[in-house]
Amino acid sequence: MDEVLVLVSLDLSGRPYFKSNLKFKSENIEDFPSSMVNHFLRSFSYEGKFNLHVMVLRGGDDHHKAEAVFKALGLSLKKAVKIEKNRKGDIPSTKGIC
Repeated sequence: MDEVLVLVSLDLSGRPYFKSNLKFKSENIEDFPSSMVNHFLRSFSYEGKFNLHVMVLRGGDDHHKAEAVFKALGLSLKKAVKIEKNRKGDIPSTKGIC
């Protein structure tokens, strides 16, 4: 994963949208079809009704790219759902709760 840099941005807005520049060199990552990574991300975003942007800023090994994307997605989701006790009930949104 050392050579890969990925940016994931998401908004749990109730409005599904997916955009990615993730591309793979091979059809498979070991025995897993690489096309399923973007398919999963798009489906997850649309079924979860949230905006998801995935940008690979520096590429490398296909396995490392996929690993970096899922790690960044997990960390972004963790941060997005974290309850911040010092917010005093304010919703961190310009549009309120969906």
